[in-house]
Amino acid sequence: MAWAGSCARALAVNAGANDDVRRFLEREFLLYQIHNRDQSPTGVITGYYEPLLQGSRRQSDRFKHPIYAVPDDLLFLDSRNLVRNPGAPLYARLEGRNVIVCLGGTSAGAACQGPYRIDADDARPDIRDKKLRVRIDGDRIVPYYTRAQIEQGGLPSARVLVWVDDPAALYSMQVQGSGKVRLPDGEIVRLAFAEQNGHPFTPPVSATGRRSAGGATILTRGIDFPLSVSELDADSSAAPVDDSAVVLPPQNTEASAAPGSASPAPKKATNDNLSPEVERMVELLLKGNTGSLPIAKVAAPAPVKEQRPYVDVPLPAAKSVVSSTAATASYSPTIFSGDPSYVFFRQIPDSDSGPLGALGVPLTAGRSVAVDPRTTPLGFPVFISTEGQGTAAPLNRLMLAQDTGGAIRGPVRADYFWGFGPGAGQMAGRMKENGRMWLLLPRALPMTAGVGGVTTRGGSRSDAECLVPDPDLCVE
Repeated sequence: MAWAGSCARALAVNAGANDDVRRFLEREFLLYQIHNRDQSPTGVITGYYEPLLQGSRRQSDRFKHPIYAVPDDLLFLDSRNLVRNPGAPLYARLEGRNVIVCLGGTSAGAACQGPYRIDADDARPDIRDKKLRVRIDGDRIVPYYTRAQIEQGGLPSARVLVWVDDPAALYSMQVQGSGKVRLPDGEIVRLAFAEQNGHPFTPPVSATGRRSAGGATILTRGIDFPLSVSELDADSSAAPVDDSAVVLPPQNTEASAAPGSASPAPKKATNDNLSPEVERMVELLLKGNTGSLPIAKVAAPAPVKEQRPYVDVPLPAAKSVVSSTAATASYSPTIFSGDPSYVFFRQIPDSDSGPLGALGVPLTAGRSVAVDPRTTPLGFPVFISTEGQGTAAPLNRLMLAQDTGGAIRGPVRADYFWGFGPGAGQMAGRMKENGRMWLLLPRALPMTAGVGGVTTRGGSRSDAECLVPDPDLCVE
């Protein structure tokens, strides 16, 4: 409800008038700078895009790498319900895809209808919904299959949406979270992220951002890995990103103090080496922030305890089936098998708009970023400033946090969405910048970030993991 008033008043703002937009932002929002856990202000800004793959509805010698829909045997277990006495077994029953924990140990377990013993100590919950991705193995609930297991034995419980010819391009699409597949007759199949297997994203490649002289690798989401040249050479009808449209407040406009406020105007956070444009943006926005909450530093969450390595147990061997609905695969494991994470997709209608982000709305090229929702809440405006090492010029832009990604972890960390096609892929492939981030929060939003000027999420002041709790996108 904190957004209701701001959203209603936004309808009266002339979106084409830069002065009106700036005054609206100054009046409605408080500005917070996001800092790392060590209070350093600089992080990493990378880029991603929507790739185009070549594929077919039918499996063949060329098109033999499946893109799976969500498997029927993928289940969800809320990790917050795993309250147990050390050494005491936990039992559960099923309600649809949800695993319901039976509290009280063996006696309660016996009361469950068809109880299963939970054996998922090595599973890691998703940072957004705190749920484990699990499956049934006999009378046990265990972590879902890893990438290596899936690549070796296939997924008989999952429908194949389409078959593609390039395992590296498929891995790239899983990293991006969305993509398009061109079929032999020219039809375009558009795929959106549907689910993930619950294992941590651990790319088995260098993250240095260096590319080979022959162009055989691509940097995306800060990851440097081999990729088929054919994908980058694929033609695209997508319009280029307008990099010149940078939203910055005019230099000759001032904002008055909030009526009735006796508090002095907050001072600008100490930041060295900021560009003049960013200095002006921060200063002008702060002129309107004269309430009781000063500019705050949003720090990183507490470190996550390392999990034990996963042990891959091969699935039963599956025969190769040439069929539009075949759910098995028989191809050699790829170099990406060392990454246990695996992404499942769903088909959505193709259109000229961007792919669906974590909020379920289309992303906008040049205006949407993927973030870590624990520190940067989804749906909120965020101002990003980069030093311009890989792109043509430094980037100083007001964006919207609309997506997440397995590679996007940490407070001062964002992934800039470039759009669709080879042009966008080339820009994303060049982007790995040092950058800083500012978060704009509605004044009506109740939170503790202003107390003392610093929020230490996961530290001594608060055990909360989410800066702004959200029942769907960042669960406490």
